[in-house]
Amino acid sequence: MRLHQAARCVGIGLAVLLLLPAAATAQVIPTKLPTPQGGDFGNGASTSSVAGGAFVDGEEPQATPALAYGIPIGFGAARGHFFGAAGIQRGLRGARDFVDGAVYSGQGFGDAHRYGAVEVTLASYSTMRNTFRNRSLSLKLHRRIGRAMGIAAGVENAFVAGRPDGGRSAFAVASYRLRVRSAGARPRSVTGTVGIGDGRFNSVPRVQREANKASVFGSLSVRLARPLSVLATWNGQDLTTGVSVAFRAVAGIPVVVTPVVLDVTGHAGDKPRLALSVGAAVQLW
Repeated sequence: MRLHQAARCVGIGLAVLLLLPAAATAQVIPTKLPTPQGGDFGNGASTSSVAGGAFVDGEEPQATPALAYGIPIGFGAARGHFFGAAGIQRGLRGARDFVDGAVYSGQGFGDAHRYGAVEVTLASYSTMRNTFRNRSLSLKLHRRIGRAMGIAAGVENAFVAGRPDGGRSAFAVASYRLRVRSAGARPRSVTGTVGIGDGRFNSVPRVQREANKASVFGSLSVRLARPLSVLATWNGQDLTTGVSVAFRAVAGIPVVVTPVVLDVTGHAGDKPRLALSVGAAVQLW
């Protein structure tokens, strides 16, 4: 890999980092904190991460388990890629019996290997209560660096309709996949993700104080077998853990099922909750 290519790619992330000042009053991109309850499913995690690692290998989406849950990743949909997903969670902070859900669809444009690609995602939040009333459009610019690394920057819920409570968040993120060539029950690969963002990536105490600052998020995914991985994700508020299973469904379409436990540590001031997402991806052209 040439050094000037890496420098050009890293510039994408650095450009967005400049848009994440410590004080929200000075923002170039006017982001917005979510509600303390975090009612919208994933609080706006409307990127291709819902389709697992489908866009990591080759031109066609592969049946690959998820690399993270509830945060953006450095890889994304490029030219001709389309993905969709649905998710549901039981319980919100302060409302244990509440059920919330969302549906997503997205399309990629451009060449992530040569110049960079843009991922556009439409989301409908609170779908089980207010069908298609709370909607948003999110944008992510991403670039591949070699075969193992991807970097991205974008804005979740850049444009909204209705009253989604997930807020608006700007972010920059990088993901790196380490292949492990070994036999037996050892991992096939390990993927790490680290990023910085404001808006929904703030801690719950910051949200309650209306202090919108840049925060760190990240994830670690261990692929135990070709269709199975375990993952742990820090979303800036609390820890999420779970498993992800990928398989080829009808017509060979990759489908990824990811059940998780939210707020595992109680760091966000609440008890653990269950959530489930199902995503799929296809190559349209």
